[in-house]
Amino acid sequence: MNKIYGEIAVVTPEEAQTILNTRNTVNRPIDKRQVVRYAASMKAGAWRINGECLVFAPDGTLLDGQNRLAAVVKAGVSVAFCVWYNVPEDARSSMDSGKKRTAADVLHFKGYRNANIMAPIVRMAYVYDMLDRKMNLSGKAHEVNTDIIERYAEYLNPNVAESTAIAASCRYYLKPSVVGFCHLIFSRKNKALADEFIHQLRTGEHLTEGHPVLALFNKLIGAYRNGKSDLSARQQIALYIKAWNAYIADQLLPELSWNSKTEAFPVVA
Repeated sequence: MNKIYGEIAVVTPEEAQTILNTRNTVNRPIDKRQVVRYAASMKAGAWRINGECLVFAPDGTLLDGQNRLAAVVKAGVSVAFCVWYNVPEDARSSMDSGKKRTAADVLHFKGYRNANIMAPIVRMAYVYDMLDRKMNLSGKAHEVNTDIIERYAEYLNPNVAESTAIAASCRYYLKPSVVGFCHLIFSRKNKALADEFIHQLRTGEHLTEGHPVLALFNKLIGAYRNGKSDLSARQQIALYIKAWNAYIADQLLPELSWNSKTEAFPVVA
């Protein structure tokens, strides 16, 4: 393995653009607001070398520093940075470039699509499978760290990737993480019916009065106000499960509700 070493290097806008075009293949999406802030500082001559470095893997891949490089391009000025070379690529998930790396960031690094949706789906699945079938998602008791989410995503794949893709196509009144999680656990019971259940919820196709999916749809859309739902993720999951249970039993469900104070959390049939 090549020895890790560092230096202070001046990066021109042209060099920064070349690095972004050819060597920035594993980072999370660029934070445009952070780029604007950095660029303003650089253009004003206020940027100073600090502990935030540009970091490259042994093969030249940029591991950290894309926002700073994008700011150099935007500002149109050359800037000096601390630069580290030959850093192992597996160190990327622990880096902090001015912004905490979330579970979604790490899943994005791993190549998963729609990582910002997949991360909460994986967290819910871990809580459901390992900690609490009643899905008490709030509080510190059921916190799930980034390392666990990364490993559990690998365990759940490829099923979680498919559920995530389905969730990503849902409309505004459907919370993607809840859709994806419910599709995932329903698929364990009956994949074809789970696909159909979510498809009908997304499209409204073939829904008549008393249909369980229509009851769920009406409940969710009725709770959606001012760009968000009045229902917590746990409440929504309970409603999905109750609708699913009626759906696979071929039962009518004119109305749908769940009271956490008087009803047990439903079990997936």
